[in-house]
Amino acid sequence: MFPWIEAFNARVASLSFFPIIASIHKRHGQKLLSLVCLLPLLGSVAEGLMGQLGARPWFRAMGEMGEIALAMLIACLAITPLVQAFDWKFLYPWRRTFGLFAFFYAILHVLARAMDLGLDLGAIMEGMFTNPFLLTGFLAFLVMVPLAVTSTKKMMATLGGKRWRLLHKLTYVAAILAIAHALMAGKAGYINFLPQAVILAILLLWRLVYPTLRKAMQKPQG
Repeated sequence: MFPWIEAFNARVASLSFFPIIASIHKRHGQKLLSLVCLLPLLGSVAEGLMGQLGARPWFRAMGEMGEIALAMLIACLAITPLVQAFDWKFLYPWRRTFGLFAFFYAILHVLARAMDLGLDLGAIMEGMFTNPFLLTGFLAFLVMVPLAVTSTKKMMATLGGKRWRLLHKLTYVAAILAIAHALMAGKAGYINFLPQAVILAILLLWRLVYPTLRKAMQKPQG
């Protein structure tokens, strides 16, 4: 860890209110994070009840759920770099929470599309394997399924740590496919999701350079 990061962490830990925050996080951190992750859904439900989702409410909901799913997926991927860079190990449990909520919102995204198309299976499947926009979204969702299923400690023990970690590297594949899907959503998609694409590129770059950076930091001086 860089010296300035150690100094920053020590300074934060010395603040008078830090023990209170640490205690709240330890006791209720996961519950509070889950509540925060549910707020976008509650907001969309409230919009729907007030008739603020427009002429095609399910179409609007589909877009909102997809955006949130992507945000949760990127947040999940950001946890490890943050821990590696700042030694914030308390963030590790958040990774699973963000990942599961990413899948949860992806399911809602798919369901909203089905509802918008009147649950017409023919319309839902039309272009699924020929339209790049639909195909990338479909593949992203498929990749997320085994990640969600194997997210428990029991599944990690069953698979073994090495195989489990290898499998969960597919999170990056899901994110790349999801970004590609979002960017192909017309001109608006390119404008709205370019920042997320940049963030994902930075996270991927960090994953590539971190091993070299860690070796350089561990190299004895003199």
